[in-house]
Amino acid sequence: MTMRILCLLMAVTFSSLSFAHPGHDHSDPMAMLIHLLWLAPIGLAFAIAFRLKKKHAGNSKEQK
Repeated sequence: MTMRILCLLMAVTFSSLSFAHPGHDHSDPMAMLIHLLWLAPIGLAFAIAFRLKKKHAGNSKEQK
C-alpha cells in the first residue's frame, strides 16, 4: 500500500517534467503567465457568447 502511495506521489510531483516535451519548460517563472494567456481566448469566447445571448434576450422582450 505504501508503495502505491509513493508511486502516486512521485507521478503527481514529477508529471509536468515527464509529460512535457523538451521545449515545454514548467520551471520557467513565466510559465504560469503563458498558460494563463492561452486561456484568454476561452474567456473571450464566453464573454462574446454571454453578450450575444443577453442582446438576443433583450430583442425578444422588445418584440413582445
